[in-house]
Amino acid sequence: MLTHIMFEKPAFTISTNDRFGGHLWISKVIATIGLLLIILLTIKSDNARYVSVTVSGYIAAGYSFTLSMSFAKPAATFARIFTDT
Repeated sequence: MLTHIMFEKPAFTISTNDRFGGHLWISKVIATIGLLLIILLTIKSDNARYVSVTVSGYIAAGYSFTLSMSFAKPAATFARIFTDT
């Protein structure tokens, strides 16, 4: 709400953008499966100490290959309900 006020927008709005659809679900399923595979394969290869690095790299790469930019935080995804931007 504060960000909206800073940019002279109404403090409270509901998004008019359609944030639901099969294409978004498919991209999220692929991103989730990929993330789980990265974690499991890193642990299985006896490189568990690198899990944080591989997860970070995968999330960063997710910005490129998912429509929703691979939001890792549910709060960020939820917050999109309240903005068109």
